[in-house]
Amino acid sequence: MAPRNKSAAAKATALAARLGLDAVTSRDRPGFLTEALAYAQFNDAVRMFQDGYASPADIDVAMMLGCGYPRGPFQMLDDASPAYVVSVLEAMHASTGDTAFTPVPLLAEYATAGSLFRAGAEG
Repeated sequence: MAPRNKSAAAKATALAARLGLDAVTSRDRPGFLTEALAYAQFNDAVRMFQDGYASPADIDVAMMLGCGYPRGPFQMLDDASPAYVVSVLEAMHASTGDTAFTPVPLLAEYATAGSLFRAGAEG
């Protein structure tokens, strides 16, 4: 029998292992680990477009082909909506102070206008 003082995280990890699943652990912080990674990446993708490096479609293709993503960051960002992404980034920035979560100006503009980055593009 397992010791009674085992932490909840350790119990959850053990349960995942018994079920044949992988468990992911991280330091305690607001939000999910995947959100911290994905939303910062959405912000970076918009920054690259804003700075004239590539179009949203080309950035999506580069991430799909180069990183094996099933969908690109602009496809995911548009599915969530720029306004929602901005609200999540602002909440993450407020709770962590991390500047990676400060929405870039172009993202904020699209959110305010209710626009999508891939409007009219085949997705």
